Amino acid sequence: MPVRENSPSKHPSSFSRRRADTERLEAQLAEWTAIIAQFRARAKRSATDTGIAFDRTADELQFLRNEAGVQVMLLKGSVDLDWEDSVSELNRQWGHIRTTFQQAEARF
Repeated sequence: MPVRENSPSKHPSSFSRRRADTERLEAQLAEWTAIIAQFRARAKRSATDTGIAFDRTADELQFLRNEAGVQVMLLKGSVDLDWEDSVSELNRQWGHIRTTFQQAEARF
């Protein structure tokens, strides 16, 4: 006799939504990784003082990106019932990270 799944969170639209959220967050992480790589490349091509500033900025951005990556991993491990709340909280927290990245890009 097959086991029947009664959980509403197993609905296909829930899976689709979760997959879309995860893909969106991972795409943002990839974008931030590329921005950090640009700062590191600029640091190598720049004069000493400017290069140090690029490196410091890249270090700060890398720290924020790593924290965001941990948040995504934790989100992936969250139970389905917590998913919506977790994504909402993550989006709110990432507002600060996005602002920091935008400010860094505008400075240089």
